[in-house]
Amino acid sequence: MGIYLYELRRAFCSRRFCLAMAVALAPSLLQLITGPLAYGFGEIWARWRSGLYGVTPPSLYGTWMGGTLGSVFSELFYVLAPLFCCLPYAWSLGSDLHGGFAGVLVQRCDAKSYLRAKSAACFLAAAAVVVVPQAVNFWLSALCVPTLSPDPAAGMYAVFARSAFSELFYAWPILYVGLYLLISAATMGLFSVLAMLLAMPLRNAGLVAALPLIADELLYFALFCLGLGGYAPSRVIMPSQPVLGIEPMWVLVEICFLAVASAALLYRRIEEFEVI
Repeated sequence: MGIYLYELRRAFCSRRFCLAMAVALAPSLLQLITGPLAYGFGEIWARWRSGLYGVTPPSLYGTWMGGTLGSVFSELFYVLAPLFCCLPYAWSLGSDLHGGFAGVLVQRCDAKSYLRAKSAACFLAAAAVVVVPQAVNFWLSALCVPTLSPDPAAGMYAVFARSAFSELFYAWPILYVGLYLLISAATMGLFSVLAMLLAMPLRNAGLVAALPLIADELLYFALFCLGLGGYAPSRVIMPSQPVLGIEPMWVLVEICFLAVASAALLYRRIEEFEVI
């Protein structure tokens, strides 16, 4: 248990984690200022808020960063999510190995406990970086605009009939938001762990953080050419679902694939450490 707590302290009390959280919060707060805050208090949107002339008033579920398609800051956050999530701790395994610190820690416990603790800390740090900015934006947006239940007839929401979990969104929107926070935490957490284990030979922290972003964009381009762009890790976590036709089953399959790939690679790294 000691090694787990130690790795968690290293992950969450580091300067890189604070930097990643601050950088991830920036587009979240900018979207709040240009979106919900303006809709809730801006004079130009007064008629929209009043509901006059049959205009549907703004709702939290259509204006927070995960519910709108019209914000460049929302798009920026989700596209750069792989970078934000790998910045806090994905670099640590390669750094420990090349600096000799991994050998010291393995002598105090064992390779299996060390790598499991490292993976758990990396997963939780990445999950926190992607979930906290969304949760903060959602909570602050709720202070600016009313939490009106979404109406499919209004035509002002990003979730359509062909969107994944659309029935849940219009029946229980708060559960829809919670579900996508879990999806983003699981997807980006596993993506970060996989990046850490794959990048073990690298010692440059910036390169370890940047390569997953590049890989995600290349994967998005390849899937986009096949009409499957919505399944790229950075896009599948978007509650607004800019790409229609995403199947919930394939979202689950993608998360399971990341989990299995991470577990298999972790097992291989443990064997390599035991040989060393």
